Parts: sequence; C-alpha cells; structure tokens
Amino acid sequence: MDFQDFASLSPQVRFLLMFQIIVLFLLSILVGLIFSPKFKNSVQMRSGASLNTVPTSVPQTKNILKIQAERASMVRGSSQVITVLYTGDSTQAIDSVIQYDPTVIRVDKIKNLGMFDTVLQSKIDEQRILFSAGMSLDALESHSFTPGNFFSFVITALKPVERTPISFVEPESFVWRSTQNIVTSFENVTLEIVAQ
Repeated sequence: MDFQDFASLSPQVRFLLMFQIIVLFLLSILVGLIFSPKFKNSVQMRSGASLNTVPTSVPQTKNILKIQAERASMVRGSSQVITVLYTGDSTQAIDSVIQYDPTVIRVDKIKNLGMFDTVLQSKIDEQRILFSAGMSLDALESHSFTPGNFFSFVITALKPVERTPISFVEPESFVWRSTQNIVTSFENVTLEIVAQ
C-alpha cells in the first residue's frame, strides 16, 4: 500500500489505520522503557530498597533463632509452653515460620513476649505457626533493643510418638536489620510423647 492507495481509502478506515499505527508506536516505546535497565533501577530507587534474604556480608556475631521447650518429654493430654528466642545483634524485625505435626500436637495461645512492640502477624495455619514482629518508629528512634524471648505458644500432646520435631522453616524465617537478613543459625526442638 502506497500513499495514493491510503488517500483513496474512506475517512473512517484512514482514521482506524492511523490510530493503530499510533498505538503500536506508543506500545513499542512503553515496552522499551519497561525492559530498559535504567527504568528498572529508577523504579527500585523510588519503591524503596530491595530485601536481601541471604546475607550479603557475614554478620560479626552469631544471630540465632531458637525454639526452647520446658521439657523434652510429655505425657499425652499434657500441655507446655514453647518459647522462641533470639540472641545476637540488634534487629528491627523478625519473621518466623515454624512447622509441627498437627496430628501429634495442638498449638494455641501465641503470645508476644515484648522483644518488639509491634506484632505484624500472629496466626496458626494448618501445620505452621506464623509470627512476625518489629519495632515501631518510636522504638527505632530510641534504639531500644534487647535480645531474648521473642514469642511463645502453648502445645498440647495429642498422641504418643517417639519423636516429633518443632522446627523453623528456614527459607521463610528472617532476622532483619535494615534490609539485610542477619540470621546465622536456627536451633529446633524434638519432643517425645508418652501414653502415661
């Protein structure tokens, strides 16, 4: 199609062809912008820093998330408090995901133990406990952080087993300082449940 053919088209068809050409031109510019490295960097800068779930530098101290039981053996039907602790460097928030066997133990009564003043998430989801907490802006400004007891929950033994673990889901559990995950290790617990 040359210019004479274009000129011989009806005004409605010319309008539609011109509209399609303009839309294609604008779409090609938009796609080019979206996939350009400069645009991606600009969007990341405006939306805030990305979170590094794998430490980019080795922390200077051991930063440990630990699950601690009052006793390693339980009788079916009995209950005990399980405490989650953090020891290590100062942090602004912790995300923890803990897994357990719901056919062996029942979990309830999740409680923030005061390490952080803001609970972001606290729920039991099938066979997982999801608990996240962090510092409010006031706490961040006063730099008041003391490692220790993070949160607790109560378990009740449902049936006898030789071993039942309560453990962190490590790829989903983080200790945050700024945008850096600084956790260096996890300590889990294994319980025995007896009939009587």
